Amino acid sequence: MGRDDRDTFMAPVRRASHLLSTCGYAFLYGILRSGLILIVVSIFFDLNQGRANFFSAAGILAVSSFSFVGLGIVAAVLPLISPEKGVQVVHIFQALLLMFSGVYYEIDVLPLWMQLVGKLSPATYALRGMRASILEGRDMPE
Repeated sequence: MGRDDRDTFMAPVRRASHLLSTCGYAFLYGILRSGLILIVVSIFFDLNQGRANFFSAAGILAVSSFSFVGLGIVAAVLPLISPEKGVQVVHIFQALLLMFSGVYYEIDVLPLWMQLVGKLSPATYALRGMRASILEGRDMPE
């Protein structure tokens, strides 16, 4: 059996099959993990999900995922540029993104220069939309 150049180096599997299955696994893992975290948080913090609009939340997540793909590609390249320091830089990048986008607290309480950076972050708008759809039951903005 000759080596097909369309196979991966790890196994005789086509590259497209390998990439799609890897991405599919990551997608399903993320959905299941997020759902489990939502259930646990709902139990511990007595979060009422009676008004939650999960369809709108899923739509916001799907639309905002496109902006995170670009950030993910940038983060994936850093360890290739510097294997020793690239992973640490990705963690710093992730912490800054979380801080500027309002994960810990709303960006309105941040200093002005941090608010301006937060307004450039796609995570700010994804979080606002997800919070509004899950906590207040709002529809997806048009």
